[in-house]
Order: sequence, then C-alpha cells, then structure tokens
Amino acid sequence: MSNGLQENKTIDEKKFSTEIRSDKKNNSLVEKFFLVHDNHCNQEEKFSNALGYFDLLPRWNRSQISSIDLSIESNEKISEIESNLIIDNVPTMITVKPACINKVFYYPSKSEEILERHIFKLATNRKNIFFDEFDGLLIKFTVKELFDSLKYSKQSRNYTQLRHSLNVLLLSSYSIRKNFQDVNLESELEFKYIKSLKILPGDNRSKTVIIEPGHAMIEAIKKTNFRQFSFSDFCRLKSELARWMYLYLVFKYPNADKNKSSYTKPFKLNELLKMHGINNDFSNPLFVHKYKSTNNKRKALGQELLSKEQFIADQLRCSARDMRSALNQLYEQGHLNEKVKLISIKDGKDIRDYVFSLCLSKEFGNKQMLSNYTNKIISKCSLDPALTD
Repeated sequence: MSNGLQENKTIDEKKFSTEIRSDKKNNSLVEKFFLVHDNHCNQEEKFSNALGYFDLLPRWNRSQISSIDLSIESNEKISEIESNLIIDNVPTMITVKPACINKVFYYPSKSEEILERHIFKLATNRKNIFFDEFDGLLIKFTVKELFDSLKYSKQSRNYTQLRHSLNVLLLSSYSIRKNFQDVNLESELEFKYIKSLKILPGDNRSKTVIIEPGHAMIEAIKKTNFRQFSFSDFCRLKSELARWMYLYLVFKYPNADKNKSSYTKPFKLNELLKMHGINNDFSNPLFVHKYKSTNNKRKALGQELLSKEQFIADQLRCSARDMRSALNQLYEQGHLNEKVKLISIKDGKDIRDYVFSLCLSKEFGNKQMLSNYTNKIISKCSLDPALTD
C-alpha cells in the first residue's frame, strides 16, 4: 500500500472521530450512519450503508403479482406471506403483512424496496436526518431530492406513484420469529417498514417528507450492524435479484481478497431464493394465486392444465434463468471473475434444485477493503467513553 493512501487514511480517521464527537449529545451512535466514503474520502464514487441481515431478509414480494383485490379473492388468510429460513443456524420465520388500501392487499415489492434504499442513501447526508425530542430519529427530504436520487439509478416516478409506495411502506409490517442476532430483542416481534409519515404542504416536487424509520433499522444502526457498499455499483445493476445478490456477497464475504480472485462455497438456488423472497411453495398465497391464474389462462386457450408439481418445476426453471441473468450482470460489472454455470440437481427426471459457485474478482475485494476500513473506524469510535448513549 502506498504512503499516500496511508496518509489519507490518517486524515480520514481524525475527521471521522471529530465528526462523531461534535454531535455526541444527539445519539452519537446513530451519527455513525453518516460515515460513508463519498462524504469524506473525496471520491467520485457514491457509497451508502446496508443494515446487517435487515437488508437481506425476505421483506419484499418478488412475485410478478404485487396486489390482490379482496372483491375477487374471498380467502381471508391470503393477507400474510411466510418464509421459513435458517439464519445463523437458527430456524427463523419471516411473516409479511401487506397494506390494505381500498380493499386491495398491496405487498411491499421492488418499487418500495428501491424507494427504501434511496431513502437510506439520503439519510447518509447530515442535512436529511435529525432528532426530535418526542419522535426520535427522523429522516427529512423533499420530493425533488428523492426524485433526483431515483433518477441517478434510472428509476422514474411521478408523485402519485411515490405517495402510493410511501403508504404501502407505512401500512405494511413484517414479523421475525425465533432468534435474530442483528436485532437483539424478543424472540417474536412485529416491525414496521416506517413508523410514521408526514408530508408537508407545497407543490408536488417541493413537498417535504418526514419519515420515522422502523425500530429494526434504529437498532441495527445503534449496534453498528451495517456495512458500506458501492451505491454506484448497486444502481448500475438492472434487476432486483442482481442488486440483492450484490448486497448478499457484500455481507457474506467481507474479507474477499483484493490481490487475487477467490472462489465461494457452493450455493443452492432454492435456499437463496427463499432468503431473497421468492417462495415457490403452495403455502405462499401469491404463489397459489399465480398458479390459479396460469391454469385459468391455459383453460381459456384449451390447453392442458398444469399439476402443482409441473408448476413448481416451471417456476424453478424461470428462477434459474433469472439467477443466470443476475450473475451475468455481476460478471459484466467486474464483481465476478468468471461467468457462472448453474448445475441442476435431479430426482429421477425432475429438477429439484441448482447449485453453483462464484469466483469473486480482485475489484470486488478492493471495494470490500474500503468498507472494512470504515467499519474499523466505526468500531474504534464505539470504544470511546464519550460516545455512549
């Protein structure tokens, strides 16, 4: 490592420490969320924060169907989606409750995911976050600021769409059962995506939006359970699966080698899909809805109806295709050193799963080194007695 880089690191560390101490009376632990590379390291590349496994949980609906009209579907149990996972060797169930707006269930989907990610990015700017004596941590921004941020990742929205997505985030919730290490609370709790929402008067683009983040987010920040990641790289990825895989690798391989490419352990597609939020299972109400819709269309065309086994197999093949596309995006951006081949696992003639390994590039390892450096500073500052809450 060059002396120039070492000198810059020393200056950065002093600057980081000073910035944190300057606001210690306003919940200084949360102040660490401001420590992102593009704010302090004079780099053109933008960085943001991802919050532990909070960002990797299946909190989002990945189905092509994002809403169900209750005037058509009479099943009262259709409101919740459950995902059974193994997190840190502990069986864990994530349950998502959708927003009910005008008798329609809206499941938080990729539109809301992108919106939350850009709100997090705005929160890394000191002028967009403040502390209220009664409400605690609040994120404040104008509609124009959010539109400009969305435009950076080529995500266009109008005000009506933005307001709808904010309402979906406000009215939806998710619960975590059993143990969850990143949020050291009770074994079964319900969390809001956002706790409160205020939109101040003004024309659509100049309106000021004030959001109180959900409790899980606050706990993750206080415990410094977050990692830096390249927001520029994240925004350049086209598909939601590619963006999720990028964040997953950021957390899974913090010590990726910056001097040479390195191979990961084998991944099973079905396990990743469940964590991503694609649950090809008839316990998932949206999956059942999609199965019925598909067979209704086939019936109208005079085609043979699909059995449940055939439908599951078809969906798995589609998921494998989407994963290939996502991994190709990571390869084309330089995060992977080799193109990826998915190997099928069969039970007789039927494909039951796919398995694959990834070759992480030196460029990916270098970005992880930058993230580790900031995390090291955060951990060092956490030991400062002046920074206790």
